[in-house]
Amino acid sequence: MTRADAAPATSLKDFVNKDGSRWVTYKRLDLCINIIYGALNKVLDTERDRIDVLEAKAATLVEKVAAQDQEIAELKAGAAALSATALKGGSTWARGVAYILNDTAQYDGSLWRCVEPHVSGETFAHDRFVLQVKHGRDGKDLR
Repeated sequence: MTRADAAPATSLKDFVNKDGSRWVTYKRLDLCINIIYGALNKVLDTERDRIDVLEAKAATLVEKVAAQDQEIAELKAGAAALSATALKGGSTWARGVAYILNDTAQYDGSLWRCVEPHVSGETFAHDRFVLQVKHGRDGKDLR
């Protein structure tokens, strides 16, 4: 069998004669390049598949981070709402003061919480406050 009659090369081993000598023609060199090209394409295909998997995982992580950012924003809004409803004030009740929801005022020895925003009038508006701490003994009777 002559080199021209040889079966098409499918691996680099096909370019070695039985006696160990190497022979190359332009046709064989082209086949060698095609074999290397095919092997590289297989490796690249595998790497492309891995990149696709990693990109899908990255997209999932981006979605999770966005969801967590949204949850953080909601928690911050909830914390702000709680802060807005926290007890405020604690000063002695006075006429002409603008009381907002959850402001506190001391009146007649007791602590009251505002449940309806208003400007205080001439007298304490019991219907716009809720008793929080009732006035107790002053301790003078305890000896």
